[in-house]
Amino acid sequence: MKFWKKNNRKQSLMYLVLINLMITVSDFLFFLESKQFYVAILGIVVLNSLLLLPVFFFRNHLRLYAWLLLPVILIVPLAFACIIYYNVPINDSIVLLVINTNINEAWELLKSFVLPFLIIILVAFVIYFLLLSKVPKQISFKTSAIISLCSLFIIIIFPFFDGNQSTYFKRMRGRFYTLYPTSLIYSVGSVYKQYQLMNASKKERDSFIFHAKSNFDIHEKQVFILVLDESLRYDHLGINGYCRNTTPKLAKQKNLISFSNTNTGAFITEYSIPLIITGIDPHNFDEHYKQKSIVSAFKEAGFKTYWITNQQDNGHIKIHIGEADGTIKITGNSSHAYKRR
Repeated sequence: MKFWKKNNRKQSLMYLVLINLMITVSDFLFFLESKQFYVAILGIVVLNSLLLLPVFFFRNHLRLYAWLLLPVILIVPLAFACIIYYNVPINDSIVLLVINTNINEAWELLKSFVLPFLIIILVAFVIYFLLLSKVPKQISFKTSAIISLCSLFIIIIFPFFDGNQSTYFKRMRGRFYTLYPTSLIYSVGSVYKQYQLMNASKKERDSFIFHAKSNFDIHEKQVFILVLDESLRYDHLGINGYCRNTTPKLAKQKNLISFSNTNTGAFITEYSIPLIITGIDPHNFDEHYKQKSIVSAFKEAGFKTYWITNQQDNGHIKIHIGEADGTIKITGNSSHAYKRR
């Protein structure tokens, strides 16, 4: 009878392993689909070893440890959504997307996928709670020590099997930086450092001068409108030959030029807009922290400047919005104007 209980307890420990697999499965499937088989296998072994490492410390409260993994489980559907919608695992760009979105924007993107997304979340929760109920409340000192020591051993030796040619610690950091759930911690930290750098560069940015001047030969009133709408594919515009007429009003405009050979410097608004309005190239992205944008160039030339937006602009974009004389924020059917002195 004691042997059966002991054996049954070891079997029930496998349910904790299955919970860990739920956490790591999104990146595993991503790397499998992208034919990076070695990365997929190495990643799932290393991350599960990391998640099993605390077993020794929670040996008398193992189910509590499984409960503590719930917040990580909650974000698994988001990890799958990143792969489905953007074809990338969770990274700092995804964190910035979350920070810079609002309910209306999120609804526009997700409204067609709400039902399947809710079904995925429901299925994930049902599986998690079924597994949780099977996790033993405690395991022996010996079993827990073996599990944690084996996990530690795998974590220590895996960099030697990583194909990267960098140093030992860089290989270790690189693997954890690119795999969920540790990638989320790294991404949040990366975004925090970016915001710190933006704040630290404020004095240098404020002292930047374009030496821009107006053309005094023009006596008529001058109004310039720069429209930034980079979340748009060139080959999906009717005026560019797309099979559907997606731009009926633009097609009626006279003196309209559609550039046929263009590339974006980044794939998300938070990164691409600063590049567009400062002229900084993607390889030197951090330089935009120290430089003002085209908004200030027009201010130097004597123009009144206004930033009109319908988005929640923070961080990289916000520091350049602050250069304008005023901001008009459009939300739904209303607008709010902010004027700076």
